Amino acid sequence: FAVSNKRVISKKGIVSRNVSEMNLDSIESVNLDQNVLGRLLNFGTIKVYGRGTSSVIFVGIDEPVKVRKLIQNKS
Repeated sequence: FAVSNKRVISKKGIVSRNVSEMNLDSIESVNLDQNVLGRLLNFGTIKVYGRGTSSVIFVGIDEPVKVRKLIQNKS
């Protein structure tokens, strides 16, 4: 997972690869999903939605509130 000054990137897989990326200027909304255990242990899922049907999903990341604020401040 990466958040740069131009885009948000999610790469998954070891043998096969799935890469999702979105330009920061294309971001429409940033949602945070965190259950009770996630709040206690400080992990969660961030879903970044862009124009149209595009999305980038970060699953099981540490400090999701901090990451969400970082994405929102850069976009």
